Amino acid sequence: MTALQTTFVEENGVKMLKVTVPHIDIWDMLYVTNLNDTMNGTGNDADNIITGNDGNNRLDGGNGNDTMNGGNGNDTVNGDAGDDTLFGESGNDHLNGGAGNDSLTGGDGGDTLLGESGTDTLTGGAGDDVLFGGLSNDLLHGEAGNDTYVFSIGEGQDTVSDNDGNNAIQFGQGIKIEDLHLEASTDGQGATDWTITIGNTGDAITIDNQYAGSNSANISISEFRLDEGTFTVDALLEKMAANNSFSGLANTNPAVDSFSYAVDNATAVQPDNNSAIAVL
Repeated sequence: MTALQTTFVEENGVKMLKVTVPHIDIWDMLYVTNLNDTMNGTGNDADNIITGNDGNNRLDGGNGNDTMNGGNGNDTVNGDAGDDTLFGESGNDHLNGGAGNDSLTGGDGGDTLLGESGTDTLTGGAGDDVLFGGLSNDLLHGEAGNDTYVFSIGEGQDTVSDNDGNNAIQFGQGIKIEDLHLEASTDGQGATDWTITIGNTGDAITIDNQYAGSNSANISISEFRLDEGTFTVDALLEKMAANNSFSGLANTNPAVDSFSYAVDNATAVQPDNNSAIAVL
């Protein structure tokens, strides 16, 4: 087996460990861990395990199904190809899954998570995070903090789950309210899910437990950002009511006599079934 070739180098006053892997015959895996100061770690085509330190690290997995942990500090972690598992830990980290079905967990701090292509699972952790599912059908969990979910045309059917903080959906450039159709449904336990579809593209984003009860006291996404501006739930529903672009609003828990949507003097489309919607 050819040994790892490692040398310490210094660039612009920053000490780094340079790891070169010319060939691995038997143990086809790369480990980089427990290093001092800032490090750059680059994997190969194998299933690498790379762990950073307390510095501001850059880790690149290369091909293969890699597991990478940035450690403390403001890290940049790129999974590249393969089904990768990325952890940011503490700090304001930037995680990019690349190609493949990846799992990204930001940890503490204001993190930016990009799933890219593949069916990805993104978890922001504590802090004000920004989550981009990317292509395909992704699961996005912001957790604690005021999180932003970015969704654009061509990005498939994503699901957002987040009842902590004041969260927002940022729709991509070119998406207008008139392009949106909202369908509401209940899970049978008093929570109401929203699915927002973009025109005839087939792209949709589902908000799991948009209302966690029979009113808007516990709301998942409180702000919607589009080309026209930023809208609260009330303002969005008012605009969509004017376009007759929502349905299923009465599909609430049968135990709930009425479900109130504050749409400020808007005239709502006749709901499904015969349940009541209060237009305030």
